[in-house]
Amino acid sequence: MANHGAVCYGEDVYKAYFRMETMEHFARISLVAELLGGAKALPRQEVDKLLDARTRYGVKTRNTGEPGCPVASDDASAGGESKFYVSRAELIALVDEALKARGLA
Repeated sequence: MANHGAVCYGEDVYKAYFRMETMEHFARISLVAELLGGAKALPRQEVDKLLDARTRYGVKTRNTGEPGCPVASDDASAGGESKFYVSRAELIALVDEALKARGLA
């Protein structure tokens, strides 16, 4: 499946199709945000409004997010974590090191 792009699957063809549509929509949003200067995290109040709006579109469960992955700008600073910056070369070296540690490189 190398070089075939994104692949989505689901319990049936409709769920797989919906997931692909969702992924493509997210990709478009990400591209436009990047072209406009980069995506910015929303405050918790705005994220809660968006999550609550999901019920109007038939989504019955509330997304709780991934542990350690901030959903709102407030979440990123809530853990008391500080920001740090790395150069492109340093980032590539860190990724290479992680891949080698897992035996993937």
